[in-house]
Amino acid sequence: MIVINAKSTSKLIRTRIIPISDYYTRLQLEYLSYRIRAAIYQRAFDKKKFTEICKKKREKIEQIALENCLPSIFNNTEQQRKYMGRFFGQTGFPNFCYRDDYQQSVKGYWDLYYYFIKGASVRFTRGTSTDIGHIKDCSVKEKKVRIIVDGRVIERKFEEVSRIFPSDFFVSMFL
Repeated sequence: MIVINAKSTSKLIRTRIIPISDYYTRLQLEYLSYRIRAAIYQRAFDKKKFTEICKKKREKIEQIALENCLPSIFNNTEQQRKYMGRFFGQTGFPNFCYRDDYQQSVKGYWDLYYYFIKGASVRFTRGTSTDIGHIKDCSVKEKKVRIIVDGRVIERKFEEVSRIFPSDFFVSMFL
């Protein structure tokens, strides 16, 4: 078990107790969330902040893995596949981690905006075939993208498309 604390003015107050396995799982999913943010956000300030958060989360993951003889996304390819599948799913928006509803509302907006940013390559199904195109624009409010494919513009819901990343993108996540 691990105790999660909230800071008060003078001392730490226990707010909840969660099993170490749940904490460890959450920590690895949070790492993936911030790693993707570091890659997709455009501002240097954001990239730097998210990279620093990733570094701290990685240190904590590696510490827990070492202390408990556990496989992690950094030392086990099966764990990498498991967590990447859980994070990305088949299509649509990844399962980003958020601290609370407010963060999901605010940061979630920007996560959607940058994940489905203009120019990003995406894959989607049209009829019986799978097509690849580039995002022309995105409406976060409507949760839709307009995609340029074969010189035409096609509209799709977020959950109907998959973002395409460079082939070396995922390798660099765990180095």
